[in-house]
Amino acid sequence: REFLDATEMVIFNSDIMKILAICGVVRGVHSEIDGIVESIRRGESIIMPRIVMDTNTSLEYAQLHNSYSNAKAIAALKMAEQAAQLTSAACFRVSDPDEYIALAAAAHEMVRKAAKLADEIREIEKSIDAVQRTPHSNDGSILSKSSLDEKPK
Repeated sequence: REFLDATEMVIFNSDIMKILAICGVVRGVHSEIDGIVESIRRGESIIMPRIVMDTNTSLEYAQLHNSYSNAKAIAALKMAEQAAQLTSAACFRVSDPDEYIALAAAAHEMVRKAAKLADEIREIEKSIDAVQRTPHSNDGSILSKSSLDEKPK
């Protein structure tokens, strides 16, 4: 389609990744994968995750510390969900170019605004020194910290 330009798609995908990372989706997937790896390490049978990553679950994983951050995360996630519906229609259901180009462009605008909200979330959390971080330790276990200068535990 006319709007599937490589540059545009990289920008769109980076905005999507920013939303998913800051709003908790990436941490949720990361946590589930780490659970599988830990099961393998212990020699246990693997139980595949059955997680529904809705807005509430995403917020739990995001571990945001500010009410405004939470509100912005809800808005960003809902905007991304709506943009997904628009892009799905634009790419697979609508055949009139005038209509599908407008839908795709609208979705890209929504995602861009949602990514800006995600940036604002990150800045709020940084301003109160409360960005949640979950690095791996040398043995592979997940550590946690929220203050920049804090040692992960």
